[in-house]
Formats: sequence, structure tokens, C-alpha cells
Amino acid sequence: MKKINLGQTIQILANVGVIAWIVFLAVEIRTNTESNRIAVEQGLEANWMLINSQIASDSDLAALI
Repeated sequence: MKKINLGQTIQILANVGVIAWIVFLAVEIRTNTESNRIAVEQGLEANWMLINSQIASDSDLAALI
């Protein structure tokens, strides 16, 4: 069995740390993207509710549509 010196061990651990950081970053980006999508959908739904309430309260606008 070959002996691994301290420098190689540190380099291997650093590489493992970089890979773990990349995986963590990918998971965080995916989570952030999903929460941004949810926020956009909620904003769209709120705007549609506002438009529908304006149509319901304004008979001229309802007749136009």
C-alpha cells in the first residue's frame, strides 16, 4: 500500500469540500428558483383577482368585455 503524504491528504480533502459546496449550491439555487416561481404565481393570481373585482364592480367595463 502506498503512503499518502500530508499535502496529498489536504488536497483530497479540499477537492471533496469543493464538490460538496457545488452540490450545496445547486440545491440552494433549485430551492430559490422554486420559491421565486411561487411568488410570481401568487402575484399573478392577486392581479387577476383585482381585475375580476374591478370588472364585477364596474358595469360599463363588464359590458365592454
